[in-house]
Amino acid sequence: MSLIRFYSPAGAEVLMLSAHLMPVIRETGLRFEPSSAILPEDLPQAIKAVEEAVRKLSEVREDEPEAREEDGAKKVALSVRFYPLLELMRSAERKGKLLHWETL
Repeated sequence: MSLIRFYSPAGAEVLMLSAHLMPVIRETGLRFEPSSAILPEDLPQAIKAVEEAVRKLSEVREDEPEAREEDGAKKVALSVRFYPLLELMRSAERKGKLLHWETL
């Protein structure tokens, strides 16, 4: 399991575990490289795709009984996990900045 760092001059960096990120990325159909960036003009489409994927995958998870992590802790909702990343994406869009990421 790797760690992904998202960063932009538009806001604070966001770190996500690949295990949490990749199911949503696969659902979006967006291409994901270990290190790359999204252009400001491509951010609206990317934001919409991530929001829709999170919503769709959240509906599936809500159908599961009280889901718990392997260590017994209660699972964190996808919308909560993706909130910081979506906020950074929106900020980069508003400010016309690139959104970069890299695998650590």
